[in-house]
Amino acid sequence: MFATEQKHEQWKAITESDFVTLYIKTWFTYISVLRTIFPEISSFTEDGKARGDKPFLNAFVDDVLPYIRSHISIGDLFDDFFIFYPVCMKKVKVVFPQYYFQTFYRYNENFKFSDVSIDKRADGRIAKRWQLDVKVEKRYYLRGCLSMSGIYRNIAYNEKIKFEVDVKAVVNRAIEESNFDGTSHEVQFLKNVYDGILGGINSKFTSYVSDKVPTLPYNNTIHKILRDGCVRASSTLRVQFQKNYEKFPHEATTLYPSQNEYAVIEQHPFARFSEVPHGNAYLENKPFYDRLLLQNGLLWLSDFVYQLRNALFHEIINPLDADWQTIFKTAYFLLKPMTDICIGYLEKIKVICDDEDDYIARVFENETFDCFDKLSTHTRVVEISGVSVKQHKLEQGNTFLCGTVDVSLNLQYGSDHDNRNGDGNVEERTVTCDFSVLLDVDFDVIRSRDGEPKMTLELSNDNIMKS
Repeated sequence: MFATEQKHEQWKAITESDFVTLYIKTWFTYISVLRTIFPEISSFTEDGKARGDKPFLNAFVDDVLPYIRSHISIGDLFDDFFIFYPVCMKKVKVVFPQYYFQTFYRYNENFKFSDVSIDKRADGRIAKRWQLDVKVEKRYYLRGCLSMSGIYRNIAYNEKIKFEVDVKAVVNRAIEESNFDGTSHEVQFLKNVYDGILGGINSKFTSYVSDKVPTLPYNNTIHKILRDGCVRASSTLRVQFQKNYEKFPHEATTLYPSQNEYAVIEQHPFARFSEVPHGNAYLENKPFYDRLLLQNGLLWLSDFVYQLRNALFHEIINPLDADWQTIFKTAYFLLKPMTDICIGYLEKIKVICDDEDDYIARVFENETFDCFDKLSTHTRVVEISGVSVKQHKLEQGNTFLCGTVDVSLNLQYGSDHDNRNGDGNVEERTVTCDFSVLLDVDFDVIRSRDGEPKMTLELSNDNIMKS
Protein backbone atom coordinates (compact mmCIF):
# COMPACT_ATOMS: atom_id res chain seq x y z
CA MET A 1 0.00 0.00 0.00
CA PHE A 2 2.82 2.36 0.89
CA ALA A 3 6.02 2.95 -1.03
CA THR A 4 9.20 1.70 0.63
CA GLU A 5 10.62 5.22 0.91
CA GLN A 6 7.90 7.60 2.01
CA LYS A 7 8.67 11.31 1.75
CA HIS A 8 7.52 11.99 5.28
CA GLU A 9 10.02 9.40 6.54
CA GLN A 10 12.80 11.12 4.60
CA TRP A 11 11.85 14.49 6.03
CA LYS A 12 11.65 12.96 9.51
CA ALA A 13 15.20 11.63 9.13
CA ILE A 14 16.44 15.04 8.03
CA THR A 15 14.65 16.71 10.95
CA GLU A 16 16.15 14.26 13.43
CA SER A 17 19.62 14.88 12.01
CA ASP A 18 19.20 18.55 12.96
CA PHE A 19 19.73 17.48 16.57
CA VAL A 20 23.36 16.74 15.72
CA THR A 21 23.75 20.43 14.87
CA LEU A 22 21.80 21.47 17.95
CA TYR A 23 24.05 19.34 20.13
CA ILE A 24 27.19 20.91 18.63
CA LYS A 25 25.81 24.42 19.22
CA THR A 26 24.82 23.52 22.77
CA TRP A 27 28.25 22.01 23.44
CA PHE A 28 30.02 25.21 22.38
CA THR A 29 27.59 27.26 24.48
CA TYR A 30 28.30 24.96 27.43
CA ILE A 31 32.07 25.20 27.15
CA SER A 32 31.91 28.96 26.56
CA VAL A 33 29.90 29.36 29.75
CA LEU A 34 32.48 27.34 31.68
CA ARG A 35 35.27 29.54 30.37
CA THR A 36 33.33 32.56 31.59
CA ILE A 37 32.71 31.04 35.02
CA PHE A 38 36.40 30.16 35.40
CA PRO A 39 38.36 33.08 33.92
CA GLU A 40 41.37 32.15 36.07
CA ILE A 41 41.85 28.90 34.11
CA SER A 42 44.17 29.49 31.18
CA SER A 43 43.35 27.96 27.81
CA PHE A 44 47.07 27.66 27.07
CA THR A 45 50.13 26.28 28.80
CA GLU A 46 53.11 28.48 29.65
CA ASP A 47 54.79 27.49 26.40
CA GLY A 48 51.72 28.47 24.36
CA LYS A 49 50.19 25.05 23.75
CA ALA A 50 46.41 24.73 23.84
CA ARG A 51 45.18 22.89 26.92
CA GLY A 52 41.82 21.99 25.42
CA ASP A 53 38.56 21.79 27.35
CA LYS A 54 39.57 19.27 30.01
CA PRO A 55 40.67 21.79 32.70
CA PHE A 56 37.28 23.51 32.44
CA LEU A 57 35.43 20.19 32.58
CA ASN A 58 37.36 19.18 35.69
CA ALA A 59 36.40 22.47 37.32
CA PHE A 60 32.81 21.84 36.26
CA VAL A 61 32.72 18.54 38.16
CA ASP A 62 34.27 20.02 41.30
CA ASP A 63 32.53 23.38 41.49
CA VAL A 64 29.61 23.74 39.04
CA LEU A 65 27.98 20.33 39.31
CA PRO A 66 27.02 20.80 42.99
CA TYR A 67 25.25 24.01 41.99
CA ILE A 68 23.44 22.31 39.08
CA ARG A 69 22.29 19.46 41.32
CA SER A 70 20.50 21.93 43.54
CA HIS A 71 18.64 23.59 40.65
CA ILE A 72 17.88 20.87 38.12
CA SER A 73 14.67 18.84 38.07
CA ILE A 74 16.11 15.35 37.71
CA GLY A 75 12.67 13.75 37.32
CA ASP A 76 12.19 15.65 34.06
CA LEU A 77 15.34 14.01 32.67
CA PHE A 78 14.43 10.46 33.68
CA ASP A 79 13.03 9.33 30.33
CA ASP A 80 15.88 10.89 28.34
CA PHE A 81 18.49 9.19 30.53
CA PHE A 82 17.01 5.75 30.01
CA ILE A 83 16.43 6.23 26.27
CA PHE A 84 19.96 7.51 25.88
CA TYR A 85 21.97 4.97 27.85
CA PRO A 86 21.35 1.59 26.15
CA VAL A 87 21.73 3.10 22.67
CA CYS A 88 25.02 4.68 23.75
CA MET A 89 26.21 1.34 25.07
CA LYS A 90 25.43 -0.36 21.81
CA LYS A 91 27.02 2.33 19.64
CA VAL A 92 30.20 2.65 21.68
CA LYS A 93 30.64 -1.13 21.64
CA VAL A 94 30.28 -1.24 17.86
CA VAL A 95 32.15 1.91 16.83
CA PHE A 96 34.58 2.49 19.71
CA PRO A 97 35.03 -0.89 21.44
CA GLN A 98 38.38 0.25 22.88
CA TYR A 99 36.52 2.86 24.97
CA TYR A 100 33.57 0.70 25.98
CA PHE A 101 34.75 -0.27 29.46
CA GLN A 102 36.07 3.12 30.53
CA THR A 103 32.85 4.77 29.33
CA PHE A 104 30.44 2.61 31.29
CA TYR A 105 32.51 0.89 33.98
CA ARG A 106 35.50 1.31 36.24
CA TYR A 107 37.76 -0.92 38.29
CA ASN A 108 36.94 -0.73 41.98
CA GLU A 109 40.35 -0.32 43.55
CA ASN A 110 38.73 -0.35 47.01
CA PHE A 111 37.36 -3.88 46.66
CA LYS A 112 38.25 -5.95 49.68
CA PHE A 113 36.47 -9.03 50.99
CA SER A 114 37.27 -11.27 53.94
CA ASP A 115 35.47 -14.23 55.46
CA VAL A 116 36.65 -16.37 58.35
CA SER A 117 35.29 -19.18 60.48
CA ILE A 118 36.87 -20.83 63.51
CA ASP A 119 35.84 -24.10 65.16
CA LYS A 120 37.13 -24.66 68.66
CA ARG A 121 37.60 -27.82 70.65
CA ALA A 122 36.13 -28.39 74.10
CA ASP A 123 39.37 -27.22 75.70
CA GLY A 124 39.21 -23.91 73.81
CA ARG A 125 41.99 -24.71 71.37
CA ILE A 126 41.38 -24.10 67.65
CA ALA A 127 40.31 -27.27 65.87
CA LYS A 128 39.75 -25.76 62.42
CA ARG A 129 40.24 -22.36 60.88
CA TRP A 130 39.10 -21.30 57.41
CA GLN A 131 39.84 -17.81 56.09
CA LEU A 132 39.42 -16.19 52.69
CA ASP A 133 40.94 -12.79 51.89
CA VAL A 134 40.54 -11.10 48.49
CA LYS A 135 41.34 -7.57 47.35
CA VAL A 136 42.16 -5.52 44.28
CA GLU A 137 45.74 -4.33 43.91
CA LYS A 138 47.51 -2.28 41.27
CA ARG A 139 44.16 -1.12 39.88
CA TYR A 140 42.91 -4.29 38.18
CA TYR A 141 44.65 -7.31 39.72
CA LEU A 142 42.48 -9.37 42.02
CA ARG A 143 44.70 -11.11 44.54
CA GLY A 144 43.69 -13.40 47.33
CA CYS A 145 44.62 -16.14 49.72
CA LEU A 146 42.68 -19.08 51.12
CA SER A 147 44.08 -20.24 54.46
CA MET A 148 43.06 -23.55 56.05
CA SER A 149 44.59 -24.80 59.26
CA GLY A 150 43.70 -26.95 62.23
CA ILE A 151 44.28 -30.16 64.11
CA TYR A 152 42.55 -33.46 63.47
CA ARG A 153 43.42 -36.43 65.69
CA ASN A 154 46.64 -34.74 66.73
CA ILE A 155 47.65 -34.17 63.13
CA ALA A 156 48.20 -30.47 62.42
CA TYR A 157 47.77 -28.96 58.99
CA ASN A 158 48.33 -25.44 57.66
CA GLU A 159 47.69 -24.78 53.99
CA LYS A 160 47.59 -21.53 52.00
CA ILE A 161 46.43 -21.13 48.41
CA LYS A 162 47.33 -17.82 46.81
CA PHE A 163 45.73 -16.71 43.57
CA GLU A 164 45.74 -13.76 41.19
CA VAL A 165 43.40 -12.79 38.36
CA ASP A 166 44.08 -10.12 35.74
CA VAL A 167 40.64 -8.52 35.74
CA LYS A 168 41.51 -6.32 32.76
CA ALA A 169 42.15 -9.41 30.62
CA VAL A 170 38.84 -10.91 31.77
CA VAL A 171 37.02 -7.68 30.90
CA ASN A 172 38.58 -7.55 27.43
CA ARG A 173 37.45 -11.11 26.70
CA ALA A 174 33.95 -10.31 27.91
CA ILE A 175 33.78 -7.28 25.61
CA GLU A 176 34.93 -9.31 22.61
CA GLU A 177 32.32 -11.98 23.33
CA SER A 178 29.47 -9.49 23.87
CA ASN A 179 26.76 -9.56 21.23
CA PHE A 180 25.10 -6.15 20.95
CA ASP A 181 22.04 -6.67 18.80
CA GLY A 182 20.17 -3.53 19.82
CA THR A 183 19.98 -4.03 23.57
CA SER A 184 22.61 -3.29 26.16
CA HIS A 185 23.01 -6.75 27.75
CA GLU A 186 24.32 -5.12 30.92
CA VAL A 187 23.47 -8.06 33.17
CA GLN A 188 24.98 -10.61 30.82
CA PHE A 189 28.15 -8.59 30.46
CA LEU A 190 28.57 -8.31 34.23
CA LYS A 191 27.84 -12.01 34.63
CA ASN A 192 30.44 -12.88 32.00
CA VAL A 193 33.04 -10.73 33.77
CA TYR A 194 32.42 -12.24 37.18
CA ASP A 195 32.21 -15.75 35.78
CA GLY A 196 35.58 -15.11 34.16
CA ILE A 197 37.06 -13.85 37.42
CA LEU A 198 35.69 -16.81 39.33
CA GLY A 199 36.92 -19.15 36.62
CA GLY A 200 40.46 -17.85 37.09
CA ILE A 201 40.24 -18.41 40.85
CA ASN A 202 38.64 -21.85 40.48
CA SER A 203 41.40 -22.99 38.16
CA LYS A 204 43.83 -22.41 41.02
CA PHE A 205 41.61 -24.32 43.45
CA THR A 206 41.14 -27.16 40.95
CA SER A 207 44.88 -27.45 40.42
CA TYR A 208 45.44 -27.49 44.16
CA VAL A 209 42.81 -30.17 44.76
CA SER A 210 43.84 -32.44 41.89
CA ASP A 211 47.61 -31.97 41.96
CA LYS A 212 48.64 -30.84 45.44
CA VAL A 213 46.20 -32.40 47.90
CA PRO A 214 46.95 -36.06 46.99
CA THR A 215 50.65 -35.47 47.72
CA LEU A 216 50.11 -33.94 51.16
CA PRO A 217 51.08 -36.11 54.17
CA TYR A 218 47.65 -36.01 55.76
CA ASN A 219 44.90 -38.58 56.17
CA ASN A 220 41.79 -38.75 53.99
CA THR A 221 39.70 -36.71 56.43
CA ILE A 222 42.08 -33.75 56.26
CA HIS A 223 42.25 -34.13 52.48
CA LYS A 224 38.47 -33.84 52.43
CA ILE A 225 38.58 -30.78 54.72
CA LEU A 226 40.93 -29.10 52.25
CA ARG A 227 38.81 -30.02 49.24
CA ASP A 228 35.65 -28.82 50.95
CA GLY A 229 37.42 -25.61 51.93
CA CYS A 230 38.13 -24.86 48.27
CA VAL A 231 34.53 -25.54 47.29
CA ARG A 232 33.34 -23.29 50.09
CA ALA A 233 35.66 -20.45 48.96
CA SER A 234 34.38 -20.73 45.40
CA SER A 235 30.74 -20.72 46.54
CA THR A 236 31.34 -17.78 48.87
CA LEU A 237 32.84 -15.67 46.10
CA ARG A 238 30.09 -16.62 43.67
CA VAL A 239 27.45 -15.44 46.14
CA GLN A 240 29.34 -12.16 46.57
CA PHE A 241 29.75 -11.60 42.83
CA GLN A 242 26.11 -12.43 42.04
CA LYS A 243 25.05 -9.35 44.01
CA ASN A 244 26.35 -7.24 41.12
CA TYR A 245 23.95 -8.58 38.51
CA GLU A 246 21.12 -10.27 40.43
CA LYS A 247 20.21 -7.35 42.68
CA PHE A 248 19.03 -3.88 41.79
CA PRO A 249 20.96 -1.06 43.49
CA HIS A 250 18.16 -0.33 45.97
CA GLU A 251 18.20 -3.99 47.02
CA ALA A 252 21.98 -4.27 47.16
CA THR A 253 22.32 -1.06 49.18
CA THR A 254 19.76 -2.23 51.71
CA LEU A 255 21.13 -5.75 52.07
CA TYR A 256 24.82 -5.07 51.54
CA PRO A 257 25.80 -1.54 52.62
CA SER A 258 29.40 -1.74 51.39
CA GLN A 259 29.74 -2.16 47.64
CA ASN A 260 33.49 -2.56 48.17
CA GLU A 261 32.84 -6.05 49.50
CA TYR A 262 31.26 -7.43 46.35
CA ALA A 263 31.96 -5.15 43.35
CA VAL A 264 35.30 -5.73 41.61
CA ILE A 265 34.10 -3.49 38.79
CA GLU A 266 31.41 -0.81 39.04
CA GLN A 267 28.99 0.34 36.38
CA HIS A 268 28.35 4.01 35.60
CA PRO A 269 26.02 5.52 36.72
CA PHE A 270 24.90 2.40 38.61
CA ALA A 271 24.40 -1.32 38.06
CA ARG A 272 21.60 -2.60 35.83
CA PHE A 273 20.91 0.97 34.75
CA SER A 274 18.86 0.15 31.65
CA GLU A 275 16.66 -2.32 33.54
CA VAL A 276 15.61 0.05 36.32
CA PRO A 277 12.75 1.73 34.37
CA HIS A 278 11.16 -1.64 33.59
CA GLY A 279 8.86 -3.21 36.14
CA ASN A 280 8.43 -1.57 39.54
CA ALA A 281 12.05 -0.97 40.53
CA TYR A 282 11.95 2.78 39.77
CA LEU A 283 8.32 3.51 40.61
CA GLU A 284 8.55 1.89 44.03
CA ASN A 285 11.92 3.46 44.85
CA LYS A 286 11.75 6.78 43.03
CA PRO A 287 13.47 8.96 45.70
CA PHE A 288 16.36 6.49 45.84
CA TYR A 289 16.93 6.42 42.07
CA ASP A 290 16.41 10.16 41.69
CA ARG A 291 19.25 10.67 44.17
CA LEU A 292 21.45 8.25 42.22
CA LEU A 293 20.65 10.03 38.97
CA LEU A 294 21.37 13.37 40.58
CA GLN A 295 24.72 12.23 41.93
CA ASN A 296 26.05 9.47 39.67
CA GLY A 297 23.94 10.15 36.59
CA LEU A 298 24.94 13.78 36.13
CA LEU A 299 28.56 12.93 36.89
CA TRP A 300 28.61 10.23 34.22
CA LEU A 301 26.77 12.51 31.77
CA SER A 302 29.29 15.32 32.25
CA ASP A 303 32.04 12.96 31.11
CA PHE A 304 30.07 11.30 28.32
CA VAL A 305 29.08 14.54 26.58
CA TYR A 306 32.80 15.30 26.31
CA GLN A 307 33.42 11.87 24.77
CA LEU A 308 30.53 12.53 22.40
CA ARG A 309 32.15 15.77 21.36
CA ASN A 310 35.39 13.86 20.70
CA ALA A 311 33.49 11.30 18.63
CA LEU A 312 32.20 14.10 16.40
CA PHE A 313 35.69 15.54 15.97
CA HIS A 314 37.44 12.24 15.32
CA GLU A 315 34.86 10.06 13.58
CA ILE A 316 32.75 10.78 10.50
CA ILE A 317 29.32 9.68 11.66
CA ASN A 318 26.26 9.11 9.52
CA PRO A 319 23.75 11.82 10.62
CA LEU A 320 20.88 9.75 9.19
CA ASP A 321 21.75 6.72 11.30
CA ALA A 322 18.85 6.15 13.72
CA ASP A 323 21.08 5.33 16.69
CA TRP A 324 23.26 8.40 16.26
CA GLN A 325 20.14 10.52 15.91
CA THR A 326 18.77 9.12 19.18
CA ILE A 327 22.08 9.71 20.93
CA PHE A 328 22.52 13.31 19.82
CA LYS A 329 18.87 14.17 20.29
CA THR A 330 18.76 12.98 23.90
CA ALA A 331 22.26 14.33 24.59
CA TYR A 332 20.97 17.74 23.52
CA PHE A 333 17.91 17.40 25.79
CA LEU A 334 20.18 16.43 28.71
CA LEU A 335 22.94 18.97 28.16
CA LYS A 336 20.75 22.00 27.49
CA PRO A 337 19.14 22.22 30.98
CA MET A 338 22.59 22.10 32.59
CA THR A 339 23.82 24.81 30.21
CA ASP A 340 20.77 26.96 30.93
CA ILE A 341 21.38 26.68 34.67
CA CYS A 342 24.98 27.82 34.16
CA ILE A 343 23.77 30.78 32.06
CA GLY A 344 21.26 31.63 34.78
CA TYR A 345 24.07 31.59 37.32
CA LEU A 346 26.11 34.05 35.26
CA GLU A 347 23.07 36.31 34.87
CA LYS A 348 22.61 36.30 38.65
CA ILE A 349 26.29 37.19 39.12
CA LYS A 350 25.94 40.01 36.59
CA VAL A 351 23.01 41.49 38.51
CA ILE A 352 25.08 41.38 41.71
CA CYS A 353 28.20 42.83 40.07
CA ASP A 354 26.20 45.62 38.41
CA ASP A 355 24.54 46.33 41.76
CA GLU A 356 21.18 46.42 40.03
CA ASP A 357 19.15 45.22 43.02
CA ASP A 358 21.32 46.43 45.97
CA TYR A 359 22.04 42.78 46.75
CA ILE A 360 25.33 43.30 48.56
CA ALA A 361 23.86 46.21 50.54
CA ARG A 362 20.95 44.04 51.65
CA VAL A 363 23.33 41.23 52.60
CA PHE A 364 25.36 43.47 54.91
CA GLU A 365 22.73 45.86 56.27
CA ASN A 366 21.45 43.56 59.01
CA GLU A 367 24.88 42.51 60.26
CA THR A 368 27.11 44.24 62.81
CA PHE A 369 30.84 44.79 62.37
CA ASP A 370 33.46 46.01 64.82
CA CYS A 371 35.71 47.60 62.17
CA PHE A 372 34.01 51.00 62.74
CA ASP A 373 34.35 51.04 66.54
CA LYS A 374 37.69 52.82 66.45
CA LEU A 375 36.29 55.73 64.42
CA SER A 376 34.08 57.18 67.18
CA THR A 377 32.45 56.57 70.52
CA HIS A 378 29.20 55.49 68.90
CA THR A 379 28.82 54.47 65.23
CA ARG A 380 25.69 53.83 63.23
CA VAL A 381 25.59 52.58 59.61
CA VAL A 382 23.35 54.85 57.58
CA GLU A 383 23.71 53.41 54.08
CA ILE A 384 25.76 50.97 52.05
CA SER A 385 26.31 51.91 48.40
CA GLY A 386 28.95 52.10 45.71
CA VAL A 387 29.34 48.34 45.48
CA SER A 388 32.25 47.18 43.32
CA VAL A 389 32.71 43.42 42.98
CA LYS A 390 36.37 42.69 42.23
CA GLN A 391 36.14 38.90 42.12
CA HIS A 392 33.51 36.20 42.00
CA LYS A 393 34.33 32.53 42.20
CA LEU A 394 32.23 29.38 42.21
CA GLU A 395 33.56 26.87 44.72
CA GLN A 396 31.85 23.50 45.22
CA GLY A 397 28.50 25.05 44.39
CA ASN A 398 28.97 28.06 46.67
CA THR A 399 29.83 31.56 45.45
CA PHE A 400 32.65 33.64 46.90
CA LEU A 401 32.42 37.39 46.30
CA CYS A 402 34.84 40.12 47.27
CA GLY A 403 35.26 43.77 46.45
CA THR A 404 34.65 47.21 47.94
CA VAL A 405 31.64 49.15 49.21
CA ASP A 406 31.05 52.70 50.39
CA VAL A 407 29.55 52.86 53.88
CA SER A 408 27.88 56.06 55.11
CA LEU A 409 28.29 56.38 58.87
CA ASN A 410 26.85 58.48 61.64
CA LEU A 411 29.74 59.08 64.06
CA GLN A 412 29.14 60.34 67.60
CA TYR A 413 32.03 61.52 69.80
CA GLY A 414 31.82 61.83 73.55
CA SER A 415 30.08 59.98 76.34
CA ASP A 416 26.37 59.32 76.55
CA HIS A 417 26.16 62.11 79.15
CA ASP A 418 27.87 64.56 76.78
CA ASN A 419 25.60 63.65 73.92
CA ARG A 420 22.49 64.05 76.10
CA ASN A 421 23.65 67.50 77.16
CA GLY A 422 24.49 68.50 73.62
CA ASP A 423 28.23 68.61 74.32
CA GLY A 424 29.12 65.68 72.04
CA ASN A 425 30.03 65.94 68.41
CA VAL A 426 28.19 64.21 65.56
CA GLU A 427 29.71 63.69 62.12
CA GLU A 428 28.51 62.13 58.89
CA ARG A 429 31.26 60.33 57.04
CA THR A 430 31.51 57.88 54.14
CA VAL A 431 34.30 55.31 54.19
CA THR A 432 35.39 52.71 51.69
CA CYS A 433 35.53 49.11 52.93
CA ASP A 434 36.78 45.81 51.59
CA PHE A 435 34.20 43.06 51.79
CA SER A 436 33.98 39.31 51.21
CA VAL A 437 31.03 36.97 51.51
CA LEU A 438 30.34 33.28 50.86
CA LEU A 439 26.91 32.46 49.44
CA ASP A 440 25.20 29.09 49.15
CA VAL A 441 23.47 27.64 46.07
CA ASP A 442 20.45 29.87 46.73
CA PHE A 443 22.66 32.98 47.15
CA ASP A 444 22.00 33.16 50.87
CA VAL A 445 24.87 33.91 53.22
CA ILE A 446 26.46 30.74 54.58
CA ARG A 447 26.68 30.66 58.36
CA SER A 448 28.82 28.63 60.70
CA ARG A 449 27.34 26.24 63.22
CA ASP A 450 27.23 28.99 65.83
CA GLY A 451 25.32 31.24 63.44
CA GLU A 452 28.18 33.53 62.43
CA PRO A 453 27.96 34.68 58.80
CA LYS A 454 30.80 33.77 56.43
CA MET A 455 31.48 37.40 55.57
CA THR A 456 33.97 40.14 56.34
CA LEU A 457 33.93 43.93 56.22
CA GLU A 458 37.13 45.89 56.84
CA LEU A 459 38.24 49.48 56.33
CA SER A 460 40.27 49.76 53.12
CA ASN A 461 43.93 50.67 53.40
CA ASP A 462 43.37 53.39 50.83
CA ASN A 463 40.24 54.58 52.63
CA ILE A 464 38.69 57.65 50.97
CA MET A 465 37.09 60.13 53.30
CA LYS A 466 34.03 61.91 52.03
CA SER A 467 31.94 64.57 53.66
